[in-house]
Amino acid sequence: MNLRVALDAPKFSGPRWTFQTGSQQLDYLLCPKPLFASIQSVGIERRGIYHPTSYGGQFPHFHEVTSPATQASDHAAVWADFSL
Repeated sequence: MNLRVALDAPKFSGPRWTFQTGSQQLDYLLCPKPLFASIQSVGIERRGIYHPTSYGGQFPHFHEVTSPATQASDHAAVWADFSL
């Protein structure tokens, strides 16, 4: 297959973790090469994950996320905007 990992795009910078522990990338967005070439921005949405320290304040969660019971998931979403 000719798929590329969206977070490999030059537009992305920062830590690549997508799991609640803050140490592993378990989630991916795969794109065919022509679509990969059109990435305008790419990132990881972590605000739905609860962590008591907000990862040292570096990645705060939504105000409504107050515990593991109210988090959206223990995985973050990888997203990308494309120029089509």
